[in-house]
Amino acid sequence: MTSIELSLAAGVLLSLLATYLPGFNTWYAKLTKEQKQLGMMLALLITSAGVLGLSCLPDFNLLGSAVTCDRAGLASVIKVFVLALIANQGTDRITPEPKSVKGAKAQAS
Repeated sequence: MTSIELSLAAGVLLSLLATYLPGFNTWYAKLTKEQKQLGMMLALLITSAGVLGLSCLPDFNLLGSAVTCDRAGLASVIKVFVLALIANQGTDRITPEPKSVKGAKAQAS
């Protein structure tokens, strides 16, 4: 799996968890739009920074040579971070909401 495929999968998975994971989905639904956007962005940013940080450890090779601990690696991580954001928000827009999420949103209003 390439770093791009991994980042796309992470973006989609995070969005699906926020929609369908019981308990988490209703808590997440009560947040404001801005809190949701910031939360998703921070989760993906932390994941991306973690991948870059782990690539700098001498005996840890998470993605083979896909991410290196240099400027090229940083540029790659920034690129895949943006792709993960796009996948995350695209998934959020097209997934139907369960009734529990609709109910939690109605309670928050």
